[in-house]
Amino acid sequence: MNRVYIHSKNTIEKYVLKYIYGLIPLVLYGIYKNGIVLYNANLISFFSIFKVLYLIFISLIIYIIFSIIIKRKLKLNLELLSMLIIPLFMSQSINLLIYAISLLVLLFVDYYLSKIIKYNNMSFIILSIILILMIFNKYNYLNPIEQTNNYLYTFIDLLFGRNPGGISTSSIIIGLILIVYFSVFTLYKKNIVLSSIIVFLIFTFILNDFNINSLLNSNAILSFILIAPELKNTPVSINGTIIYGSLIGIISGLLCQYVSFYVGSFLAIFIISLIYGILHKFDKFKYL
Repeated sequence: MNRVYIHSKNTIEKYVLKYIYGLIPLVLYGIYKNGIVLYNANLISFFSIFKVLYLIFISLIIYIIFSIIIKRKLKLNLELLSMLIIPLFMSQSINLLIYAISLLVLLFVDYYLSKIIKYNNMSFIILSIILILMIFNKYNYLNPIEQTNNYLYTFIDLLFGRNPGGISTSSIIIGLILIVYFSVFTLYKKNIVLSSIIVFLIFTFILNDFNINSLLNSNAILSFILIAPELKNTPVSINGTIIYGSLIGIISGLLCQYVSFYVGSFLAIFIISLIYGILHKFDKFKYL
């Protein structure tokens, strides 16, 4: 049986608005963990406490500039939502100017590239920004406290957010609560989220010789929750969403283990979405 996802303007706008409400706890925790805590330890300035808000503000301004240039009407849509999600996965140390310039350029690249082939746009932009940061030698997901390696946290500490990760994506507990909240919405593809998380955790647990701490990859788990289940370029049937999510979980497990702990999930989401985008061109896979 196929689940039908309604794409009316009214439904999408309500979905986006409720989705935005769900991002608020992540933003607030990011301000605390990668702002207030660091400021109290005299590791950053007062100005830097609210860096995630600056990133969000820059994203919105860049998106407005981009929309004006391509003459697209501004409205509460999925593209605007992505501008609020992408900043949450940036590193605490990211340079604001590099971020602004990179995002503007990448929006144009993505705009024209997505006319040729479909893929997960958010994962593409995040991966591209990380690549740019690596070129400038400014890529580091560890905040100043985590770089000292002087702090030992328990499993519970890490579960609740002491985990290294994006500036506002380190709390796995908040992420799990958001699954429940988002699942109330008809449009939220929770099958992709649940299957990707479950398969990823099982696969990662096995690859790491059943070490429970290996499961605490907040970047991966939050990317499954916020990025993987995008509406436009993912399957709509129950079987399709489960298969899609499971493949993301498997590939993420491998890439996080053997390529990059922090970037592996973004790359996996992009790869699977790109493959799906290619297959979707054939009638055989149109209703997957």
